[in-house]
This record gives sequence, structure tokens and C-alpha cells, in this order.
Amino acid sequence: VEQVKVNENAQRLFKQAEKSLIANRFAAAATQFEMSIEAAPTLAAHLNLGAARIIIADIPRAEDALEGGLQRALKLESREFVAAFRANLGVVEMRKGMLERARNHYETALQGFRSVTDERGAANVLLNMGNMAAQQGDLKLADRTYESALTVFQKLGCQIGRANAMGGIANLRASRDEQDETMTLHLTAMEIHEEADNELGR
Repeated sequence: VEQVKVNENAQRLFKQAEKSLIANRFAAAATQFEMSIEAAPTLAAHLNLGAARIIIADIPRAEDALEGGLQRALKLESREFVAAFRANLGVVEMRKGMLERARNHYETALQGFRSVTDERGAANVLLNMGNMAAQQGDLKLADRTYESALTVFQKLGCQIGRANAMGGIANLRASRDEQDETMTLHLTAMEIHEEADNELGR
């Protein structure tokens, strides 16, 4: 009976945290996910806690949450969660400026998502790999990677992913002084974000 109560409390806290994420209250979401983990740890709670902490730039604690979740996912042999934790750890390493470690996480995550036929997960990793290539000044690689991500997002009908890929491509076009295409891509991306009321995309 006691364990049932603990699990119910963890589920309640997890649902509250999800509502906070939707409302863009990321610090509150992080606290609620952490409380959910304390009540009954789950892979989803670890993953969402890490993601929320990345958003609020609490990188050291994001890394702790994601590393802890990754170890649990490896023990449980959950390939999809292993890929998801690796993908987010790639973001963490990018924020720390550790680009080679970020690349390793991204490449492992990409293989993992493809092995379970998670096209959206793979496309999100490609998007981040494009960001990393652009940051390193490899604009041709960035362009190819963004275009690959955009193709998948368009196929899946994932509008936010499509807008983010367009934004990356637009930035590359701007660096080549291709003003007309840059403006078109930026305006399209902004319209998609506005329609989705996506605060982070504005």
C-alpha cells in the first residue's frame, strides 16, 4: 500500500511538472521533476529534469540528472532512452564548449534513434549537429546537416522542428549574403513559431 502511495505521488508530481513545461515555467518544472524522482525515479523524469535544467542554463545539475538517467537506461537496456540521454548530454557538452565530447554523444544518439526507427529523435540530433558544425565554422557540413533534418521534419509534419532547421539554414545563407532567401526562411520560421505560440523560438 505504501509503495502504491509513493508511485501515485510521483505520478502526480510528474503531471504537474509536465503542465509547468507546457506553461514555460521551466524552473518550477525542474523542481517538480526532481520531487517526482525522489518519490519514485523514472527514466522519463530524469530526462525531462535534465532538459528543463538545460533550458534554465543550470548546466552542472542538468548533467547530473542526465548522467544518472543514462546509467539507469543502460541497465534497463532501453535503447530509445539511452539515445535520448546521449542527445541531451550532447547539448550539455556543447554548452560547456566540449565539442568533441558533444559530437560523440550526438553520433551515438543518432545511431540509437535510427536503430529504433525514431525519425523525430534522429532529426533533432541532426539539428544539433548542424548547430555544432556552424559553431565550428564548417558551413558546408552545417548546411547538409540542417537540410537533412529539415527533410525529416517536413516528412513527419513536425512544424517546430521544421522552423528550427529553417532558422539554421537562414543563418548560413545570411553569412553568404543571400538576403532574399535569408529573409524568406526567417519569416517562414517566425510564422511557424508564432502559430505554435513557441516562446523559445521567438
